[in-house]
Amino acid sequence: MTFIRRHDVLVEMSTAGAATAFSSAFLNGLLYAIEFDPSTDSPWSSAADFTITKENGPDVLHVDLGSGTGQIFFPRRVANTTSSGSLDPAGNTSGREGVMLPFANERAQIVVSSGGATTSGTVRLYMA
Repeated sequence: MTFIRRHDVLVEMSTAGAATAFSSAFLNGLLYAIEFDPSTDSPWSSAADFTITKENGPDVLHVDLGSGTGQIFFPRRVANTTSSGSLDPAGNTSGREGVMLPFANERAQIVVSSGGATTSGTVRLYMA
């Protein structure tokens, strides 16, 4: 049985409308979903640009330009590709399924620009 764990990351913008926030816990498991939840009191701008990465790695987990509204994403990577990008030597690409992104005792980093001065919201990371 797989349990989903939720990690909330509060993202508070500076007066310049930018922020960098980290998950408070070191994450283990597979990233199932990312949810953007702008504050109801002082929501970030609808022009906010988000980049979510692993703190110490090159993996870009999600890039979202102009996402000031509440949304949920299920980031995946295509598995077992060849150099041509297909899943098998015959070149069949239909029905490709992605794999969830792994974390091994790593923190997530959330960088925001154009978020609006002194606004805030929560990014929720759901780990399987």
